[in-house]
Amino acid sequence: MARPEAPFARCAALLRAGDPAASGALRDCLARPAGDAEGWLALGEALAGLGRSEAAAVCLARALRAAASADVALRAGVALRGLGRAGEARAAFAEAAARDPASVRARFLLGAAAQDAGDLAGAAAAYAAALQLDPGLAEAALNLGTVRQAQGDLDGAREAYGRAARLRPDGFARAAQALTTESIGELWLDLGALRRALDRA
Repeated sequence: MARPEAPFARCAALLRAGDPAASGALRDCLARPAGDAEGWLALGEALAGLGRSEAAAVCLARALRAAASADVALRAGVALRGLGRAGEARAAFAEAAARDPASVRARFLLGAAAQDAGDLAGAAAAYAAALQLDPGLAEAALNLGTVRQAQGDLDGAREAYGRAARLRPDGFARAAQALTTESIGELWLDLGALRRALDRA
């Protein structure tokens, strides 16, 4: 990972310290060309941490335009998602996945951002891609189950939940809760029978 250029690093440090000189330093950085992806990312993360969401989004968008790596796109996406900017976060995760097709994290976060945006088909595709890259990723299996369940595909949901239950100790409890409490789901009075059904799924 490259280091941000000195003016960006200084500005981010001033912002985090609450130094009054940060305003002038930020103004100077905003007047610079958009070439330093790490610099814009550092500023965006610092501003996001201070709750200055609009300024953070501007800097993160510049980081994405200058991005030379999947890592920059991922980090920008995480910061944007933290700001509640689901569409921009999703675009950042898609960029990260395009730059690094083997990135499980990019696929998983793309699924989460799609789910945030209510795109169940997009979320299912991204979680399935994450699982194809890492078949042991229980969290992706659980999320895929919830998405399939919301789509009304209870067979597909049970299959994903069964996988999660086999991968992690708390997977069964989380799957059972989701399967029985969501608006589209199933009522299982016998948890032993549910466990056996998920084991076979």
